[in-house]
Amino acid sequence: KGTLPMAMAGIANLVPFEKKLGLLTLPYLFSNIDEVVTGTNSAPAELLNSYATKSGFRILTWTYTDFRYISNAKRPITKMADMQGLKFRVPQSAVLIAAYKAFGGSPTPISWAETFTALQQGVVDGQCYGYIGFKANKFNEANQKYLTEVHYTYQLQPLVISERVFKKMTPEMQKLLIDAGKYAQEKVLKYQLEQADAAKKYLIDNGLQVSQLEDEDVWKKAAMEKVWPEMADFVGGKETINAYLKACGKPLWK
Repeated sequence: KGTLPMAMAGIANLVPFEKKLGLLTLPYLFSNIDEVVTGTNSAPAELLNSYATKSGFRILTWTYTDFRYISNAKRPITKMADMQGLKFRVPQSAVLIAAYKAFGGSPTPISWAETFTALQQGVVDGQCYGYIGFKANKFNEANQKYLTEVHYTYQLQPLVISERVFKKMTPEMQKLLIDAGKYAQEKVLKYQLEQADAAKKYLIDNGLQVSQLEDEDVWKKAAMEKVWPEMADFVGGKETINAYLKACGKPLWK
């Protein structure tokens, strides 16, 4: 409508307006930060923006907030079997809920405002967030003793502007916003990488036990064989997914 000119939101919050953007929440779409950066620049970014503009908004820049690592209060998670019997707070995302079920955990959608209390009171055992967010929200004070660097989903938060508002601007102003978005994206990525490392060190120094997966290939296999087929239509269909994979230079999903 243009009553709110600009907003920054997580992908899951934008899916109700353009479901094709939901493909970015597919587990193991990205395996590392280099793939994330590739997937939010050049041809892939143009493709995603084409979906957005058809739904009335434009992506000015992508911000990076790390992989959603899994933490919990009970035990280290080093293999998929360790997920059994654990309850995890997840966002209201159909894809993430399906992913946690495929991984053997018990997903529980809880609002962000209630997450700390839910962890503190043991309503859920764990949650998923990157190091910066984990530290900022003091989850180490909410019984979160163990964290595993699982690379199943990356938290992207695009800055969007109403396409109606954008179209009313002069070409000079439009270019200024686009250029500013590119500049901000580079700076946010640099900040994220630096601050995530600093937050990780701080948390480890203060007692957080960080683990790596011994069987991440098993997690990826579960994602591709269970979650992707189940959620394909929810994020625009196989054709949409493969169009994005092609733009990223990745093998098509068969």
